[in-house]
Amino acid sequence: MSFFLLALAVRALNLCPPGHGFHSWGTIVALAGLGTAAIDKFIPSAPGWLPYAIGLGCVAHLLGDSITKRGAPWLWPLKSRYEITLIKSSGNKVETEILTPLMGVATVALLWLTVLSPHPLH
Repeated sequence: MSFFLLALAVRALNLCPPGHGFHSWGTIVALAGLGTAAIDKFIPSAPGWLPYAIGLGCVAHLLGDSITKRGAPWLWPLKSRYEITLIKSSGNKVETEILTPLMGVATVALLWLTVLSPHPLH
């Protein structure tokens, strides 16, 4: 499951070459494989923070979609979408060149402070 979710994240965050060829999918498989190996080695088998991280990620995703022109289906399966248009679309330059690297650094820092450091924050 970790490999699959990491592969989706690599593709969604454009951390691979564009397209559907070997270069693109090879990069996705390699990065997801490295991530899965790192998770297996460094993160406990049943981390208590995981459900909270998933829930926070889902809410952040919905909030992010809500500030675009398309909005987000907060009451899915109802078809209505809710938006407060602050940006025209996702995947813009600010998101891909500033926010994605910042979130990556923040993720590594939080993992270090909570799991990998010799004196984790508990």
